[in-house]
Amino acid sequence: MSTTLGYLSVLGASIFFGSNYVPLKIAQLGYTGKDDGFFSNLFMSMGIALVGFVSLLMQYNEDTILFSATGLLGGSFWACGNFLAIFAIRWAGIGSAFFLWSAANLIGSWIYGTFGFFGLVKPVLTSFSLNVTGFLFLVASLIVFIFVKPDSALKEEEFKLIEDLEEKEKKPASVRLLGNVLAFIAGIFYSVCLIPFVHWSANSDRPVYEYAFSQFSGILLFNMVVFVIYSIVRKEKMLLQKELAMPAFYSGIGWAIACVFWFISTYTLGNTVGYQMVCVGPIIITTLWSMIYFKEYTKLKPILIFFFSVVLMLIGIVCLALSK
Repeated sequence: MSTTLGYLSVLGASIFFGSNYVPLKIAQLGYTGKDDGFFSNLFMSMGIALVGFVSLLMQYNEDTILFSATGLLGGSFWACGNFLAIFAIRWAGIGSAFFLWSAANLIGSWIYGTFGFFGLVKPVLTSFSLNVTGFLFLVASLIVFIFVKPDSALKEEEFKLIEDLEEKEKKPASVRLLGNVLAFIAGIFYSVCLIPFVHWSANSDRPVYEYAFSQFSGILLFNMVVFVIYSIVRKEKMLLQKELAMPAFYSGIGWAIACVFWFISTYTLGNTVGYQMVCVGPIIITTLWSMIYFKEYTKLKPILIFFFSVVLMLIGIVCLALSK
């Protein structure tokens, strides 16, 4: 696959990862009930699995159908991180949780790819120092982005994974600490979710999109098991929000399309370049949605901070691209 296709895939992944939660958020703006995240997570995983089945149907001209157990593992890693993120947001808040899992994902994946951990092949770089510089700029952009605060105090309600606003109260320090730890662990799971794919793609001549069925099956199976346990524990207290079912399903479709682009960018550009770009690119798209459509940012200060973060991010992306 060409390098050009890799960068186009970074763009595609950033657009879809940055937009996939929009249907769910629109539905939540008019939703007055509670949502603990389990029900919407299940329907999101169904949307993800649908894209996986489409990739399976696209194998009609192959002699054998591809199904890899490593894909189940990779999908389970991501689903486990997503599961922990529910509690991280609830106990630590969306701002702190987002930063910690994003930082852990960004730093972890860069270390694995650059130094060849978990059996990964070290990349051939034109300039290691330039690669490190690009990585540090991406980390700096992420730190700056944390200071982009919306005008509304409802930012932490973005995914509605916590109680109603009137039920919120300041969490004890021990609970916030636990939430931060879970956010960091979630980021570690995110950072390793494509490692099974990288190993498979290095030893296979099949199109990379065919791996989607295996990866997405792992996500669906994990969330089905979690939901069964949730239903046994909660019983009649389960929160089944039918208004969020289809928006979550559509969000899952968008996420899965982004993930296929992510496969291609990681395969063509590697963990130290392609993966890193997809880690930070969606932040720009998500914030643009918040500014332009949801009108969460109208004051000059957060907008200026956002664009400063984008400048740092673009410098980092250029440095990574030149180091490949």
